Amino acid sequence: MKEEIKNKCYLLSLEGYTGIDIASKLNISRGTVSKAINSIMRGNDYQLAVKSCGVLLEEYTRFQDYCKKKLKELADMSPDDNRDRIAIIRLQTDIYKDLLTMGASGDFINSVRLIRDKLNEVESGSNIQES
Repeated sequence: MKEEIKNKCYLLSLEGYTGIDIASKLNISRGTVSKAINSIMRGNDYQLAVKSCGVLLEEYTRFQDYCKKKLKELADMSPDDNRDRIAIIRLQTDIYKDLLTMGASGDFINSVRLIRDKLNEVESGSNIQES
Protein backbone atom coordinates (compact mmCIF):
# COMPACT_ATOMS: atom_id res chain seq x y z
CA MET A 1 0.00 0.00 0.00
CA LYS A 2 1.30 3.42 -0.90
CA GLU A 3 2.41 5.73 1.91
CA GLU A 4 0.38 8.54 0.36
CA ILE A 5 -2.88 6.56 0.73
CA LYS A 6 -1.98 5.59 4.31
CA ASN A 7 -1.28 9.19 5.24
CA LYS A 8 -4.44 10.51 3.60
CA CYS A 9 -6.60 7.91 5.35
CA TYR A 10 -5.00 8.61 8.69
CA LEU A 11 -5.24 12.40 8.39
CA LEU A 12 -8.88 12.22 7.32
CA SER A 13 -9.64 9.98 10.30
CA LEU A 14 -8.06 12.57 12.59
CA GLU A 15 -10.41 15.15 11.12
CA GLY A 16 -13.32 12.96 12.22
CA TYR A 17 -14.25 11.35 8.92
CA THR A 18 -15.70 7.85 9.21
CA GLY A 19 -14.20 4.87 7.43
CA ILE A 20 -17.08 4.96 4.95
CA ASP A 21 -16.53 8.66 4.24
CA ILE A 22 -12.79 8.17 3.76
CA ALA A 23 -13.34 5.20 1.44
CA SER A 24 -15.81 7.20 -0.63
CA LYS A 25 -13.63 10.32 -0.70
CA LEU A 26 -10.51 8.42 -1.81
CA ASN A 27 -12.36 5.89 -3.95
CA ILE A 28 -10.97 2.87 -2.06
CA SER A 29 -12.55 0.08 -0.03
CA ARG A 30 -13.39 0.39 3.67
CA GLY A 31 -11.01 -2.49 4.32
CA THR A 32 -8.19 -0.57 2.69
CA VAL A 33 -9.01 2.43 4.86
CA SER A 34 -8.93 0.28 7.98
CA LYS A 35 -5.64 -1.37 7.00
CA ALA A 36 -4.08 1.99 6.16
CA ILE A 37 -5.02 3.56 9.49
CA ASN A 38 -3.96 0.49 11.46
CA SER A 39 -0.65 0.44 9.61
CA ILE A 40 0.06 4.03 10.65
CA MET A 41 -1.00 3.44 14.25
CA ARG A 42 1.19 0.38 14.58
CA GLY A 43 4.19 2.21 13.16
CA ASN A 44 7.23 3.00 15.27
CA ASP A 45 6.84 6.79 15.09
CA TYR A 46 3.24 6.65 16.26
CA GLN A 47 3.98 4.26 19.12
CA LEU A 48 6.94 6.37 20.17
CA ALA A 49 4.71 9.47 20.26
CA VAL A 50 2.15 7.70 22.46
CA LYS A 51 4.83 6.49 24.86
CA SER A 52 6.59 9.87 24.93
CA CYS A 53 3.40 11.67 25.94
CA GLY A 54 2.84 9.26 28.80
CA VAL A 55 6.44 9.44 30.01
CA LEU A 56 6.45 13.24 29.89
CA LEU A 57 3.29 13.49 31.98
CA GLU A 58 4.62 10.95 34.47
CA GLU A 59 7.90 12.85 34.86
CA TYR A 60 6.05 16.16 35.27
CA THR A 61 3.85 14.69 38.02
CA ARG A 62 6.84 13.13 39.76
CA PHE A 63 8.66 16.48 39.70
CA GLN A 64 5.66 18.23 41.25
CA ASP A 65 5.38 15.58 43.96
CA TYR A 66 9.10 15.83 44.70
CA CYS A 67 8.89 19.63 45.04
CA LYS A 68 5.88 19.40 47.35
CA LYS A 69 7.69 16.84 49.52
CA LYS A 70 10.79 19.04 49.78
CA LEU A 71 8.69 22.11 50.63
CA LYS A 72 6.98 20.18 53.43
CA GLU A 73 10.34 18.99 54.78
CA LEU A 74 11.68 22.55 54.76
CA ALA A 75 8.52 23.90 56.43
CA ASP A 76 8.90 21.33 59.22
CA MET A 77 12.43 22.54 60.04
CA SER A 78 12.86 25.05 62.83
CA PRO A 79 16.51 26.10 63.01
CA ASP A 80 17.85 28.31 65.79
CA ASP A 81 20.38 30.09 63.59
CA ASN A 82 19.27 32.97 61.37
CA ARG A 83 21.64 31.86 58.61
CA ASP A 84 19.93 28.47 58.52
CA ARG A 85 16.50 30.15 58.42
CA ILE A 86 17.62 32.30 55.49
CA ALA A 87 19.06 29.25 53.71
CA ILE A 88 15.75 27.42 54.16
CA ILE A 89 13.79 30.41 52.86
CA ARG A 90 16.09 30.57 49.81
CA LEU A 91 15.60 26.86 49.13
CA GLN A 92 11.83 27.24 49.47
CA THR A 93 11.91 30.22 47.11
CA ASP A 94 13.94 28.28 44.54
CA ILE A 95 11.53 25.34 44.71
CA TYR A 96 8.50 27.63 44.37
CA LYS A 97 10.20 29.31 41.41
CA ASP A 98 10.73 25.89 39.78
CA LEU A 99 7.09 24.99 40.37
CA LEU A 100 5.93 28.29 38.92
CA THR A 101 8.14 27.80 35.88
CA MET A 102 6.62 24.37 35.34
CA GLY A 103 3.16 25.77 36.02
CA ALA A 104 3.71 28.50 33.46
CA SER A 105 4.24 25.74 30.94
CA GLY A 106 0.78 24.42 31.84
CA ASP A 107 -0.44 25.07 28.32
CA PHE A 108 2.24 22.73 27.12
CA ILE A 109 1.30 20.06 29.66
CA ASN A 110 -2.40 20.40 28.83
CA SER A 111 -1.56 20.12 25.15
CA VAL A 112 0.41 16.95 25.82
CA ARG A 113 -2.56 15.55 27.76
CA LEU A 114 -4.89 16.39 24.87
CA ILE A 115 -2.50 14.75 22.42
CA ARG A 116 -2.28 11.65 24.58
CA ASP A 117 -6.07 11.49 24.91
CA LYS A 118 -6.51 11.92 21.16
CA LEU A 119 -3.93 9.25 20.43
CA ASN A 120 -5.66 6.89 22.84
CA GLU A 121 -9.01 7.75 21.27
CA VAL A 122 -7.71 6.95 17.81
CA GLU A 123 -6.10 3.74 19.09
CA SER A 124 -9.43 2.61 20.52
CA GLY A 125 -10.98 3.19 17.08
CA SER A 126 -13.53 5.82 18.04
CA ASN A 127 -12.67 7.88 14.93
CA ILE A 128 -13.02 4.91 12.61
CA GLN A 129 -16.67 4.07 12.25
CA GLU A 130 -17.32 1.51 9.59
CA SER A 131 -20.93 0.47 9.38
